[in-house]
Amino acid sequence: MNDMPMPICTYTIRKDEIDGPILKYAKVGDQVVHRWECDSDIYGILVHSCYVEDGQGVKSMVVDDKGCHKDRTILGDPTYAEALNLAYRESYVFKFADKIGVRFQCEIRLCVKESGGCNGITPPTCDDHPSREWMNNNNTSTKNTRKLSKRSNPSTTISPKMTIDTDLISQFVYVIDDDGEVSPLINGNEQLSSAASVIPLFSSQRICLSNVFFIFFACLFLALFSVTVALGIFFVRKQNRAKLATVVDSTPRIRPFTMVFN
Repeated sequence: MNDMPMPICTYTIRKDEIDGPILKYAKVGDQVVHRWECDSDIYGILVHSCYVEDGQGVKSMVVDDKGCHKDRTILGDPTYAEALNLAYRESYVFKFADKIGVRFQCEIRLCVKESGGCNGITPPTCDDHPSREWMNNNNTSTKNTRKLSKRSNPSTTISPKMTIDTDLISQFVYVIDDDGEVSPLINGNEQLSSAASVIPLFSSQRICLSNVFFIFFACLFLALFSVTVALGIFFVRKQNRAKLATVVDSTPRIRPFTMVFN
């Protein structure tokens, strides 16, 4: 493997479909497609040990070290292309409670396809259901899938020189809460809840609207307070002027008189 050029591998989250645009913003409940790909036909890949994180250190495993899902409602088993250099999986947008978005991190294991070097490595064998889902649904692919399933054995020993593991990190997706939608909660123990354990999330529009009303009422209160203070000052000055006028009027005055001398 050291004599072969290493491929460039990417992990992207796409909108709606496998070839959709790469997402930066999404709403809770939107359909997305996780896509893992290497740009070489020499290698096959196994996607495993995937975590979802909030970008601030909180994370939870969604695909185990064998390449099988931990919670199908969050992210199911990756589907592999027949060439084995591409895998994908449909999912729906969710978020951590009180966080602005999510990011995924996976490990991929590279194996050389020549001489069956990827046999027993990828696609993985998951216990609860067959994971041999090919992008092509024709009869040839079905036959190849069955043959591969028979000879695939998780206990098959592969020389360490034949494989190499590397980390792939998806882009950070900012998640916008949609009014009336719900999303799975990730608690402080870093465990994803089941599909039934969800929490309602307030929409960003409702929050913005509340801020507008708060500013409006704050301005109205300040205006009323200013008018009250101005009226108070006006009446106090008026009363002071009235008192001053009363004092002036009550001051004794010396009347002129005539002195008569005998």
